[in-house]
Parts: sequence; C-alpha cells; structure tokens
Amino acid sequence: MIKKIIIGVLIAAFAVTGLAYAEDRWYGGIEAGAVALSDFRIVGQDQVGMDDDTDWVYGLTVGREIGTTRVELEYAYRNNKFNTTGVYATGDVNSNSLMINGYYDFKEVHPRIVPFVLAGVGVSRVQGNINGLGSDDDQVLALQVGAGVAYAVSDSVFLDCTYKYFNAENPTFKNIETEYQNHNLMVGLRYMF
Repeated sequence: MIKKIIIGVLIAAFAVTGLAYAEDRWYGGIEAGAVALSDFRIVGQDQVGMDDDTDWVYGLTVGREIGTTRVELEYAYRNNKFNTTGVYATGDVNSNSLMINGYYDFKEVHPRIVPFVLAGVGVSRVQGNINGLGSDDDQVLALQVGAGVAYAVSDSVFLDCTYKYFNAENPTFKNIETEYQNHNLMVGLRYMF
C-alpha cells in the first residue's frame, strides 16, 4: 500500500512539474543528521526489544525545482549499531542509498519559511555485520516519506530541516530475511542555480 502511495506521489510530482510555474531552477545540496533504527530484526521472529545507538546520516542531493514541486536525486549513507533482546544479536548495519524524491513546497505559507512534504523510491545496499553470523550485504528496493521546513536565507540559499522515514525492503543476510527501517532527522544546505 505504501509503495503505491509513494510511486503515485512521484508520478504526480513529475507530471505537475511540466504544468507548474515558470520558475525553473536546478539545485545542489548537502545534508547531515541523526538516524535511529525503527526496526532491524529477523522476519517472522518477535523480539522483546531493541537498543540502538543513534548515529549519523550524510547525504548529497541534486535536483530541479519547478514552481511548487521539486524532483531530486539523493545519495545517503546511514550507519547504526544495535543490540536486540529476545533473539539476541549485536552488531551494526549500514546502508548506501540512491533515491529519486518528489517534493511539494507550500510556498504560499510565508515568503521565507517554506514547509514541504516528500516521497521517494530507490535502491539501497544494506550491509549487516552481526556478531556470530559475520558480514553480508543485499541490494533492495528502498522507500521513504517525510516532511520538513526550509528557510530562505536568500533567493539562492536555503536551510532545510527534514524528517524522513526510510524503509529498505527486507534485506537478506546469510540467507536470513530481515527488516530494516529507520527515522532520520536532518539539516541541510541547498543552493539554487
């Protein structure tokens, strides 16, 4: 269900960009922030709980703004350490993702403060290093949704504060299917060309 919603939002973003306003600009950006695991577990196994360290996420973006919509290509790196209870395991998991994101900017709210929503689809290479099992990686479909606010420092420079929920579709490590989902709180700098 969520896949259909995200794909629909991206298709709508691409369609609307051709119909939107005359303003048309390219941009590039950097972003960084905190990432916390929402879920990393073996599929079909209930876990009593999970303790994870909040770690860092880094990203680079390039995109095009047309009116109130944006379409961007995003690269992001995420890393987390974890301890589970129930089926006990410790280790770390990281992902390198390449996403196509669609944004809708609510520019009519304020001339300098611009809330936005986003949805993205892409691919993620998820690598797990689980103590006792070793290291393995898998390349899987990735989805994300989010919201945030941008502050226009000038006509060309924007500071972004963004929340993203990221889901990599069931990566498999050592023939064990897992779930990998996390919450990201990021700040970024975007420069419009």
